[in-house]
Amino acid sequence: MFNQRVIFQFCVLAAFIATFYYTGERFRRGFKFGIRPLDALAKMEEAVGRATEMGKPIHWSYGAGALDAQHFAAFTLLEYAARLCAKYDTRMIVSIQLPEVVPMTEEIIRKAYQEADKMDSFRPEDIRFWGGSHNPAMIGTISREQVAANFMIGNLFHESILGIEAAARYNAIQVGGTTNTHQLPFLAAGCDSMFIGAEMFAASAHLQPNPTRVGSVCAEDWVTRVMVAAMVVGTILVTAGNKVLADLMRK
Repeated sequence: MFNQRVIFQFCVLAAFIATFYYTGERFRRGFKFGIRPLDALAKMEEAVGRATEMGKPIHWSYGAGALDAQHFAAFTLLEYAARLCAKYDTRMIVSIQLPEVVPMTEEIIRKAYQEADKMDSFRPEDIRFWGGSHNPAMIGTISREQVAANFMIGNLFHESILGIEAAARYNAIQVGGTTNTHQLPFLAAGCDSMFIGAEMFAASAHLQPNPTRVGSVCAEDWVTRVMVAAMVVGTILVTAGNKVLADLMRK
């Protein structure tokens, strides 16, 4: 009845769903789960503060990748950055490649300035849709505006290093974040702080906790711990000549 090749994957999926539901329901009933604040969040506030002191704008980009879960985590972080900019009356410029994220981005930033009673400072023209010209337009924007901070958080590809190099010319504070492992080395080399992989979702749950976000983060964390423990036990068993667990995980 079951495909022997997917039994282990099915068990992992079932464990994730059960943990997700359990932790989400406990959070809904008032139980508090500790999600540690991340250094990158503090660096974002520092970057906005420095831009305010220098009288220069900050720049934001989601990257050039397709719309996925990373964008939804980035929306929460964008709201956090926009609230800081509205609070300190700091100009915020956003470079966008995907047309479908333009309305959401504009609404998030508009709401932040509206709640801060700073609608006079809201500039819709600073939400810039570049389409296929995103990369050169982003570099040009960073250079012309000489931004004091650069946030690149989302589905990043090679454009990450282009934006980082452009902003580095003006000693901008830079914060990056992506789950694309092929870009993490470039973010680590060029950014002052970064969200590494799933930290984007943890930061989103920290800023705006709800049962879905908290349940997802807790389930991922707990299942990861179980998997690491299984790999350790499997290694010990293989060393002792027993390959049962290793063969099961390999399938």
